[in-house]
Amino acid sequence: MKRKAFAPLVSLVTAFLGEAHAIAAASPDPTGLWYDAQESGWGLTIAKQGDVAFAVLFVYDEARRPAWYAASGLHTAVNFGPNPGAADVFYVGKLYRTSGPWFGAAFDPAAVTISEAGTLELAPALDGTLKAIYVIDGSTYVKTVQRQTWDSNLALLTGAKPIVQSIVYAGRAVITSTTSGDCPQLDFGGPAGEPPSQFAASTSPFGPNRVLIGWGTGTDTVCLIEGPYTQTGQLGSISGHMRCGPIGFTPAAGDPQVDITEIAANTHGFAGAFSYQSGGCKYTGHFGGVRVTD
Repeated sequence: MKRKAFAPLVSLVTAFLGEAHAIAAASPDPTGLWYDAQESGWGLTIAKQGDVAFAVLFVYDEARRPAWYAASGLHTAVNFGPNPGAADVFYVGKLYRTSGPWFGAAFDPAAVTISEAGTLELAPALDGTLKAIYVIDGSTYVKTVQRQTWDSNLALLTGAKPIVQSIVYAGRAVITSTTSGDCPQLDFGGPAGEPPSQFAASTSPFGPNRVLIGWGTGTDTVCLIEGPYTQTGQLGSISGHMRCGPIGFTPAAGDPQVDITEIAANTHGFAGAFSYQSGGCKYTGHFGGVRVTD
């Protein structure tokens, strides 16, 4: 009897943990260099691997000397709060103060010291900013920071080539949720109503810093996504419109809205979050592919 009573609880806990892990996996990756535009010299660097993040605060102390504080084991936790502007997870862990021998002298491992200074909490927001809440020697400090951006991945994504020299990707959009069960199945115009297995990306002829993504759907018919590309830190985004039809059209403001965000690109391909808005129906999921051509 005890086993029968316990089984539903195990199923519930398993489902809960699975959902929590899925939420964490879908949240924005905070990896990158962050800064406060109002405070020159204040910085935060984050590197995430799996569900653990490593962060370093580089600030100035009371004597105006550079000071570093490191958090080597920030673990993810699900955000159950009511804040609609917060992402699904936050990162929290201990913050440490370190010191060591001068770099220009012979290294003495015995001179390295590590002491607990406080705690660090990183709370990503859906607008792309991040709130850093850190406690050092009992005092709490709160900063809202943004990603540091030096260059754009637009050329990496499109090859900086016109549409006739597009980079071809093997991949597709995958829809994982819709706003309502009454929304019709999303038809990308591929074979039998399925998303295509390949698509092409190029610089758009309709303006600078714009991307054109397209795939064939039949004889002289295509689907196109067109819109401006924005770079924030190591991640990019495309905010545009999509339309399918005979060759020769241009997606316009009246066409369904498409957003591809959190785009991580390299020489092998790219991946990002995907949303498609048509009327009262919004479809969300993932979009990306691996390179077939260079």
